[in-house]
Amino acid sequence: MKKIFFLLFILIYVCIIHSQTTIPAGNVSGTWNLAGSPYLIEGEIEILNGETLTIDPGCLIEFQGHYALNVQGRLLAEGTAQDSIRFTVADTTGFSNQGTLDGGWHGIRFNETPASNDSSRLLHSIIEYGKTRFANNTWERYGGGLFINNFSKLLISCCNFRNNFAINGGGAIQLRLASPKIINSLFENNKAGDTSGALYIFNHSNPVLYNNLIIHNEAISGGAITFGLDSVPILINNTICDNITESEISGALFIYADPILINNIIFNNVGQQVIVYYNSQPDIRYNNIENGLPNYPNYYETNLDLDPFFVGENDYHLNPISSCINRGIPDTTGLNIPEFDFDGNPRIYEGENPRIDIGAYEYQGEPIPFFADFTSDGNLGCVPFIVQFTDISEGDIISWEWDFDNDGIIDSYEQNPEYTFQNTGYHTISLTISNGVHSLMRTKYDYIETGDAYSFYEEKFRFNKINENDELCSIQLFDFNDDGQKEIYTCYKNTNERNFRILGIDIDGETIYNNIIQINNDDEILEKVSLMEYNNTSFVVAILKTSEEPGGYPPSNNYNIIIRVHLLETLQMITEEVSPFNGYSGCYTKRLKTYFDDESFIFVGLRISWDDMYAGGSSDKTIRCVFNGSDLIDINYANGIGTLIHPQSNLGAGYSYYWDDMGNSGSSISFRSLDDLFTFASSSNTSSYGLVSKNDDFFEYYGSVIYISGYFKCYSPDYSTLLWETPMSLNTGFCSSNIVFEDNDHYLLFYDYSNETANIINRMNGQIVYSQPTSLHPFSIQKTASSELILFENNDDEYIVYTNDPNYFTGIENHEIPQISEKCNLKNFPNPFNPSTTISFNLTTECTENTEISIYNIKGQKIKQYSIFNLQSSIVWDGTDQTSKPVGSGVYFYQLNVDGQTKASKKMLLLK
Repeated sequence: MKKIFFLLFILIYVCIIHSQTTIPAGNVSGTWNLAGSPYLIEGEIEILNGETLTIDPGCLIEFQGHYALNVQGRLLAEGTAQDSIRFTVADTTGFSNQGTLDGGWHGIRFNETPASNDSSRLLHSIIEYGKTRFANNTWERYGGGLFINNFSKLLISCCNFRNNFAINGGGAIQLRLASPKIINSLFENNKAGDTSGALYIFNHSNPVLYNNLIIHNEAISGGAITFGLDSVPILINNTICDNITESEISGALFIYADPILINNIIFNNVGQQVIVYYNSQPDIRYNNIENGLPNYPNYYETNLDLDPFFVGENDYHLNPISSCINRGIPDTTGLNIPEFDFDGNPRIYEGENPRIDIGAYEYQGEPIPFFADFTSDGNLGCVPFIVQFTDISEGDIISWEWDFDNDGIIDSYEQNPEYTFQNTGYHTISLTISNGVHSLMRTKYDYIETGDAYSFYEEKFRFNKINENDELCSIQLFDFNDDGQKEIYTCYKNTNERNFRILGIDIDGETIYNNIIQINNDDEILEKVSLMEYNNTSFVVAILKTSEEPGGYPPSNNYNIIIRVHLLETLQMITEEVSPFNGYSGCYTKRLKTYFDDESFIFVGLRISWDDMYAGGSSDKTIRCVFNGSDLIDINYANGIGTLIHPQSNLGAGYSYYWDDMGNSGSSISFRSLDDLFTFASSSNTSSYGLVSKNDDFFEYYGSVIYISGYFKCYSPDYSTLLWETPMSLNTGFCSSNIVFEDNDHYLLFYDYSNETANIINRMNGQIVYSQPTSLHPFSIQKTASSELILFENNDDEYIVYTNDPNYFTGIENHEIPQISEKCNLKNFPNPFNPSTTISFNLTTECTENTEISIYNIKGQKIKQYSIFNLQSSIVWDGTDQTSKPVGSGVYFYQLNVDGQTKASKKMLLLK
């Protein structure tokens, strides 16, 4: 009896082992179980819309030729860790021959699968030897193992994509208008004929990839992944290593989209690790990328570029000394990370420091500290630039090696060295530490920038006139709101609309003041407008002119110069003064100067002309008005001066020209102190001048410098003594107040229009110590609150702001477009989110009435709007539109609008 049962058992076993099911071309559905395995696919097969094919664990799906599994319904291939499902081809001979279909099958293809079907799932499945074909339909050439087009209801978990090939993009997977979830999967030895050895994420695809191992894939470019065309994928805790690009372009990631990269290891890929293309704006945080991203803003704030110290070759587990342990993003709220890592271990090890690791594997134990890092006491300065470096590395370190020139030569073995940079440019710094067993190098690319003083002026932002007929009268810096930062105030006149405009711009490039003084009297001609501050009160000073009918012989005019003072806060006029100028053939305002000391002064510079038929000329005149508060207490007139030569100047210059009835002519320039209007320097027969002011603490000691008749001349503070003069062939000079150069503060910056060079002059002896060609043509130089310089350039009435003050205009990100204010602190949390997110904001005095939150889709269509009432500071968006219908996954924008004006705008990502 025992023998009979044994023979029966053997018979059943043999039947199970040798059972197989042949699947002809056509439609498939139902359940494929282990008893019918292997399933031999004899032609193209398809799951119809509304149908489901379920494949049980342990099944072998073997394609007998170059056929595809087309999914128009639902595929449930759900293996287990012990019994995976395998999709393969019967004969792999010829697979490596890219010119034939031999040795491969056409993969699983979700092409326009109707979203009305329930979600498909690929769990614990092996997809191998998928191979695309040459065809007129280009989509048949993408995605060797898996092609997904316009379908997102797919979960890929714990799968193995290996040895797949695509003629075009995506050796393993191609995504187009598709946003599946890909978790804990292995991509290995896949290849593409042009780009994306593993995954090609293309055309508005927003997948999420967690805990994947992407290794040994190959393509001409984008050895591992290519992101393209308005896609916002999310990659968290992936290990992307040892991928190859034949062209050495982007061995790992080729980015021309806006992916979110968090906690990824990208290391030892052949070619440049990551390429960010065109205007892509990826979000890159807490990654470890070999060689870093030198051109990516603020890369080193959260990211690493250290050897990850894997356990061994082709073993990507973390060694206990790895710097990737406990270095992931500190707050994982809203990221929806999986509970387990690639190995199935807890994603966050609950040790002494329960923080997520970087990469696909979570180290299961306590790490051994070994981390290289350093800081410096400065990273921007003029040569020679002395920098003190401080080692902040961790671990039992016994040696330090510093390379300050990126030339491979060790410059210092000290732990905390001081180094002097002699050459201008960007300097890459490397620190190598050793604990006696292991060495670790930390490199910070372009970490130190050195140059001359002028080279540190960066364009911060640009702004335009409000009205095309506005004409700039003045540009000044004031701290009217007493916040410790000076704001820009520009004043314009508009002759057509007969008004003056005052425009204020704050430290973030936001318009904070925009008011108009209207002129109602038709006989008044607009001239100049400027601002001043006295006794903590801000004033607007407007200059106008009237003209009567000419009379007499030769003809002459009678002019009245009108000086009006307004309060800036209310624009209420508090003072008006009229000064007559009679018998002149021409009169116009040249420059308006306002400042205060013990008393408040207004200087109105004029150019007046005369003509007595046979002789004539022109000269400058100044009206000096003295105020005590809003009371005008004195008026002085001075001939031969009408131009104030610098925004911070306490000096004036006058120009005179004449001709007589014998044909003789001449010209002269005079320079005067505005304190008492006396002349201290003059020259004849010259028309070129420029100078710097005495109205600066340092000039009180070093005197005043002017350019006159081919010389730079420096006078003593009381103008009584010529201290030095230096010959200069300067066509038109433009000089600044003091700057710091070579660690001293007695240098001047001036621009030479004749040869378009920026120059630095030693104010102590008049010698030019540095000269550099530049295309920057500043028309105004002023000082910020921290005494650094700010420059203004007028480019066809587009005003460009430059400064060397690192604390000024820090909120501007796009230099060409004035950014909206962040004062309302608009933000949402969590982001990404599912199913809802809280949008919060701070309502200030600017944001109290007619306020709303508007939500837009990626096409710019408004899908929902919330009105904000009283002191409300947040709203909750539940992912629905105005009709309460749920919206799909993707990128959305939300704006805070006040009185029809956008105050702030942000981007968020909804995941489902």
